[in-house]
Amino acid sequence: MAVQAKHFAPLFEKAGAIVIDNSSQWRMAEDIDLIVPEVMNLHLQEVSLPIQTALRFNLLYL
Repeated sequence: MAVQAKHFAPLFEKAGAIVIDNSSQWRMAEDIDLIVPEVMNLHLQEVSLPIQTALRFNLLYL
């Protein structure tokens, strides 16, 4: 999954999308935010998330 994230995430971001990825590709990148909902909830308030409960559950396991 990290190979796909490395290829597609920059393309989606360049097109204006906000990319939320749970692969290992960006975990140690200093210029990429790691969002844990209970700690950094303000980041999630800036984004419209259609299925917030499921997404937040998955973000906990980054």
